[in-house]
Amino acid sequence: MAEKVRKTDIMNEVANKFPEISREKVFKICNVFHEMIIDQVAEGHTVNLRGFGKFYTTETKSHPGMNMQTGSKMIVPNRITVKFQPSSNFKLKINDA
Repeated sequence: MAEKVRKTDIMNEVANKFPEISREKVFKICNVFHEMIIDQVAEGHTVNLRGFGKFYTTETKSHPGMNMQTGSKMIVPNRITVKFQPSSNFKLKINDA
C-alpha cells in the first residue's frame, strides 16, 4: 500500500520549491485554493483543472435500503456526491509509474 500524503506535506514541498516566498504565504495560498475548489463544487459548478482533472457533483436518487443494525427497511434519501475524473495526462502518469 502506498504511503499517505497529507495536505501539509504538499504545502511543505511547494514552500521548498519557492524559497523566495514565505512558508506562511504558501500555506495561505494553498488553503485559499483548496477552499475555492470546495466552494465552487458546493455551488454545483464543475471545477476543471487542465492536466489534472475535474471535480463535479452528481445526485443519487432515493432508493429502498435496509438498516443493517435493526434489519428494518427504509428509504435512502436523495443525496449529492462529489466525483473526480482524472485527466488523460494524469492517467498516463499513473500507468507509467
